Amino acid sequence: MNKRIIIGVAVALGIVCIIAGCAGCAMLEAKQIRTERASVHDLVAVGHNISDAQRILRAKGYALLYEDPIHPTQAKDYLQQLVVIGETTPTASDTFFYVTTGGANPLRKESPYVVIEAGNDGIITRIE
Repeated sequence: MNKRIIIGVAVALGIVCIIAGCAGCAMLEAKQIRTERASVHDLVAVGHNISDAQRILRAKGYALLYEDPIHPTQAKDYLQQLVVIGETTPTASDTFFYVTTGGANPLRKESPYVVIEAGNDGIITRIE
């Protein structure tokens, strides 16, 4: 066989193996994130007070993005807190896709945060 063909096949197989490895890691990470998201939903619910929810989540070991809930809009019409449930720094697969395609990792579908929103009265109105 021609050396160029052998090298081409080896490179193609290497790329396929890297992408398959990235996909496997992304699937495991997504499963873990869904499990953590479900745990957060078990601990806090719509109708709870956001301050109580923060206290409960911190007691269970969850990291919150903000010390206190923020007003994410200029109108200051609601409060928001983000619960960190996944890896927020780029993973090896994120880096691979960024370097090879210049874009985001298409395998990462789950957000590493749970978003908790509450009215200005502190009562939770939405958890996603």
